[in-house]
Amino acid sequence: MMVLVLTLTLVVASLAGGLAVVAHTERQIAAAHERTVELGYAAEAAVLRGVATLRGLADWTLVPGGPFETALSSGPRVFWVPPDRLDLDARTTTMNASLARQFPLGANTPRWRLVGWGRDPDAVTPIMVAIWVADDVNDADADARRDRNGRLVVRGEALSTAASGLVVDAHVVRDDAGVRVVSWRMVY
Repeated sequence: MMVLVLTLTLVVASLAGGLAVVAHTERQIAAAHERTVELGYAAEAAVLRGVATLRGLADWTLVPGGPFETALSSGPRVFWVPPDRLDLDARTTTMNASLARQFPLGANTPRWRLVGWGRDPDAVTPIMVAIWVADDVNDADADARRDRNGRLVVRGEALSTAASGLVVDAHVVRDDAGVRVVSWRMVY
C-alpha cells in the first residue's frame, strides 16, 4: 500500500512539474506574440507618419535627396536597443547596399534616405522607430535623388530589442486623385 501511495505521489508531482514548464513556455510565447504585434503596429504607424508628411508637400521632386524630414525626427541617429546600439546611418548604408544588389540600375538605383527617427510616442513599451523614403525603381530619370513620376517608397522600422524588430514598406503615389498608398507589405 505504501508503494502505491508513493508511486501516485511521484506521478502527481511529475505531472505538476510538467504543467508548470508548459505554463511558463506558453507565457513566453504569448509575450513574444504580443511584442511582435505591437512592433507591427509601430512600424505601420511610422509609415503612416511618413505618408502624412508627404501629403502635406506640394512637390515631391526633391524628397528622395532633399531636406524632407518628418515631425518625428529628433535626437541622435543612434538608438540604444538593448543589448546593442543601432546606428541609423550605418543601417541606411547597409539598406542601400542591399537595394543596389537587388536593383542594379546604375544611376536609377533607388537610395534609402532616413527622414524620421525617435521613440514611438504612442507605444506603451519603449519602441524606437525609423522612417526612410526612396524613389521607386520605375522612375527612369537617371537620378535616384529626384522624383519625377510621383511615386515613392516609404519604409517604417520598429525596434524594441536587437532581437526583435519589424519593417513595413509602402508604395505611395501622387496623382490627380491625391496621395494614396498603392501597396503595403511587411518585410521579413
